[in-house]
Amino acid sequence: MNETNKQEKGMESIRKNAIDKYHSLEMPILRYGLGIYVDLADLKIDDLLKESNTKDKLRIDADLKVKIVNLAFAEKDFLDKYFDKLVSYNENKLTALHYAVLNDALAIIIPKGISLAKPILINSNLISKSKSESIIIIAEENSKAAVIEISESSGDAYFKSQIIQVYAEKNSELTYCSLQNLNEKTYNFSVKRGEAKGNAKIKWVDVAFGGKFSQLRMRTELIAPGAITKKYGVFFGNGKQQFDLNIESIHKTHHTESSMHNRGVLNDYAKSIFRGTVKIDKNAYGSIGHQKSDVILLGENAKCDAVPILDVENDEVVCSHGMTMGQLDPDQIFYLLSRGLNEDDAKKMILLGFLEPLFRELENEELREKMLDLVDKKTIFKEAIEVKNASN
Repeated sequence: MNETNKQEKGMESIRKNAIDKYHSLEMPILRYGLGIYVDLADLKIDDLLKESNTKDKLRIDADLKVKIVNLAFAEKDFLDKYFDKLVSYNENKLTALHYAVLNDALAIIIPKGISLAKPILINSNLISKSKSESIIIIAEENSKAAVIEISESSGDAYFKSQIIQVYAEKNSELTYCSLQNLNEKTYNFSVKRGEAKGNAKIKWVDVAFGGKFSQLRMRTELIAPGAITKKYGVFFGNGKQQFDLNIESIHKTHHTESSMHNRGVLNDYAKSIFRGTVKIDKNAYGSIGHQKSDVILLGENAKCDAVPILDVENDEVVCSHGMTMGQLDPDQIFYLLSRGLNEDDAKKMILLGFLEPLFRELENEELREKMLDLVDKKTIFKEAIEVKNASN
């Protein structure tokens, strides 16, 4: 058997195991106390196993120093080491489905000692009805890079599954920025996992504007002293959009650091739930873990909830969590009206001021401008929002 056949056989073996696992597992119940409920029967999810999507391929724009590997033709040793180390196909029925129908899988390797001046760009557009994609990022020792991934879709799209795995070796620094602007009929399932070694840093920036239902499950493991992870998230929901955000930072050893900060805006009947977990293991003394969530509700029907968890097994640490929720400040609106702005522009300015600190983390001027344009399009007030008058 030649080497190419061996590699393809390796991927087929993974796919077969995932299909078998998919049929043996129960579908997770996506029901939360806020009235967030997703009936996956509407998706006819079993039919995804019968579909074959070969048209939608990830497009990468990267420096020539960066190595890009098509995992369909990767060495078996590489697959064994990285392919599903952080996200196994047998986690649940949805991850089994992901690997069973996986049709696009790449690894991006930033070589040792390389510091990239320009970000790596990933175009993840969905033109077909459904897609499953996996991306592995390996930042080798003493490397530094930023990745910007833009995920959009056509009007026919209805299902997207994505798994991102980031491996940050010693003294490396990797920033992964995602813009998700799928159409509002698409069910979007994203799993992101990171592993940071000694003095490595993983920074996540997630901006979610699209999707009918968007689920993000993220976990970063800090496995050696000096490892750091920072997570910034922005979401903006209109209509009946729903966001399910579950973020975990796992401190496995001493003198590690994590922070997570999410800001969201919910309009109309949109809903969100944010579950943040900072876990400090027994030997993780001298570690720092913080989390914060801030949400503005535009109107009486939008709903959000936050479930912060601090799971601390060592007293010699610094941890905190916080959550704020409210509507637009009528005093701020009144002040801007008194300076000549109309009501819609005043509200937009306040929302941009609320979101802008996290937009700064995007580290890319063109992407920030795109965010501002999307906020402008999402912010339509005339029929959707009622803000209390300053005189009330």
